Amino acid sequence: RAAAGGRLPGWEWGTRGTMSDANRKKAQITLHAADVAFTKRALPTSKSDGVKALYVGNSAPIEFVSSGSAQPAQRTSKTADMLNPLFCAACNKVFAKETVFHAHKGGKKHIQALKTMGLFEEADAAAAAAALADKCTALVSEARALLDAAEGAARVRAAVEAAEHARTSAREGAERKRRADEEAAAAAAAAKAKAQADADAAVAAVARGKRKLAAEELLAAATDEAEGDESATTMERWELQDKHLLDRSYGSVTSVAHCSRSPAGVGGAPPADTDDAAGAQGSELVAIGFSSGAFALYEMPGFVMVHSLSISDQHVTTSAINPTGEWLAFGCASHGQLIVWEWASETYVLKQQGHFNSEVNALAFSAAGAVIATGGNDGKVKLWDASSGFCFVTFSEHVAPVTDIAFVPHGRAFVSCSLDGSVRAFDLVRYRNFQTFATPSPAQLTCVAVDPAGEVVTAGSLDTLCVYVWSMQSAQLLEQLSGHAKPLSALAFGGPSGSILASASWDGTVRLWDFVSQKARSDVLKHSTDVLALAFNHDGSLLCTSTLDGQLSLWDVEMAEQVGTIDGRKDVLGGKSAGSRVSANNNSANQSFRAVSFSADGELLLAAGNSKYACMYDVKHRALLKRYQLSHNASLDGVLDQLDSRKMTDAGSLDLIDDETDEAMRARRGKGDWSLPGVRSGEHSKRTARPAVRATDIRFSPDGTAWAAATSEGLVLYSLDEQLLFDPTALEMDITPAAIRRALKQGEHLRALLMALRLNESDVL
Repeated sequence: RAAAGGRLPGWEWGTRGTMSDANRKKAQITLHAADVAFTKRALPTSKSDGVKALYVGNSAPIEFVSSGSAQPAQRTSKTADMLNPLFCAACNKVFAKETVFHAHKGGKKHIQALKTMGLFEEADAAAAAAALADKCTALVSEARALLDAAEGAARVRAAVEAAEHARTSAREGAERKRRADEEAAAAAAAAKAKAQADADAAVAAVARGKRKLAAEELLAAATDEAEGDESATTMERWELQDKHLLDRSYGSVTSVAHCSRSPAGVGGAPPADTDDAAGAQGSELVAIGFSSGAFALYEMPGFVMVHSLSISDQHVTTSAINPTGEWLAFGCASHGQLIVWEWASETYVLKQQGHFNSEVNALAFSAAGAVIATGGNDGKVKLWDASSGFCFVTFSEHVAPVTDIAFVPHGRAFVSCSLDGSVRAFDLVRYRNFQTFATPSPAQLTCVAVDPAGEVVTAGSLDTLCVYVWSMQSAQLLEQLSGHAKPLSALAFGGPSGSILASASWDGTVRLWDFVSQKARSDVLKHSTDVLALAFNHDGSLLCTSTLDGQLSLWDVEMAEQVGTIDGRKDVLGGKSAGSRVSANNNSANQSFRAVSFSADGELLLAAGNSKYACMYDVKHRALLKRYQLSHNASLDGVLDQLDSRKMTDAGSLDLIDDETDEAMRARRGKGDWSLPGVRSGEHSKRTARPAVRATDIRFSPDGTAWAAATSEGLVLYSLDEQLLFDPTALEMDITPAAIRRALKQGEHLRALLMALRLNESDVL
């Protein structure tokens, strides 16, 4: 102090002001007025609780707090003498001499600095340190006591809250149990009441004479419901057990069939590709059809491939396995194909295929009526067994749609014509194409006929408007008949001797050509509109023609005169097309007969065409006997008599609008169908409109017991016989059951066997 002239070096006066309670608590040092003494000059005073602020150098302010209610110190020499502050040169701050020093964090370094300045004494420092230590210990003890009290209070509070929560939970559980008991009691009461009501109803039913079984069933059901039968409400849950990957070369999966095989396997032997133990336990077979036309047979649960085969070039639509697992059945909708395959022996049990994605254009019965030949738009000619309905031969020599078929009268051959310009003759003994008849210039042939002797073959043209005549033996063109102004629609041989050829044309005429008469007769039968079909009766004396206006005209062949007319316009009506706005009973547009046929005795006449009906007429009385509906398939256009008018829009019916989505197109292409939208598969010139129900051809069988029609759905056969047809092969008057028994007694076993086969009687065989 002497060196500083009674003033501490580095001291500077600071500004005066008050401090808030928050700042006072955060102050670094708290000094009481009684412990602070200054020399020379007094501290500035404040009017608020004796709080004074002192700034030392650039350090933070130090608070000086007066004790209790002491008044602020005045600036007198007495006040200055009472203040005795200590200055620490190490931290450039002022401290109280007795108490504040030990609160300072400077440690020994600050004590040494104060000793150097002569402002600190050891005794005073020790006393101050001891007092400060006692005070700090008391404060620490008090703080620990307060902390323990606070922790205890927190634990008590947590225990109280836990007890309250437990009490609340117990109260809620009791409430829930009470409600559950009430609901259970109500449900039991309702079930009991329902059981009683059902029992009363059952008793009343029995009292009225009803079966007692009904009452027992009602009582049993009511009892089960009252007892809370859980099995009625339990649903089985399906889970994925195993996953196997298939060969991608087969394409996508289109059909699946499954069966459980007997423990002995097929044929009493263990299954293929398995050991004896696995075969003895039995197994399961899974047949999978693919979009590539192949199928694969797998044995479960190991999913071992047992057999695979490619059966078609189109996707397999459906699959099935017989209960013994021996036979596999597959169907291909696009080909109309049905296959039954015995996989153990790798042989076909059955293989059937209709006309590929097309309708049947023509049909004809054989002379005995046991075989039916059909031709379709796919260019194939098929032979069908009339008794079993199975196709047993397919000819594919034609390269264009087959338009007409005719059997040779002796029944061992038949001919067919096609739009490819050829007429082909097929042998029914060796099943081969033994003769081909060609036109001088390219022509599309629409109709064919064979004379009763089987020596002459004729065909009518669509574009050259001529009738071509060939020799059956040499296939040489004999004559070319002309005279029609429009395409020919039908040909037939008739007349008293069978030598008259009748040709029908769209020019509204029918011409009669006589091949035997020296006059070279050529009569013309005129009609009011296009002639679509014609047919001779059994003796060739009567000719029936069908025209575009739905009329059936009857002509006397010898006199070339019309002898009768059948108005079939009302008879052929039926069915409403999707795009028609006229009712079915008034829609006569395009309603006509496209094919006619006489029965074997000539008393009945069949007619069918652009309608769902085939009409049978009595020739003598010109009256309709019966109408046969050829199809009930509602997916065909013209089957329904009434349509939903809500589907009719200004653009047409909604059923004819192609609304295929992208997902449906991707699914279709995943099955191998890559046809363009709105176009049939493989036929890019045909739209995917709904096919219309119609009959393209109709024929009576030679024996008159059956008739067949070629329709949009295929070949339809109607018969009077419920059993197999009787085919008298080389049957003579002397072949009887008695004659067969006599031959057996005489020891002529071979002769008896041949006669039994000809008679075809099951008891004799």
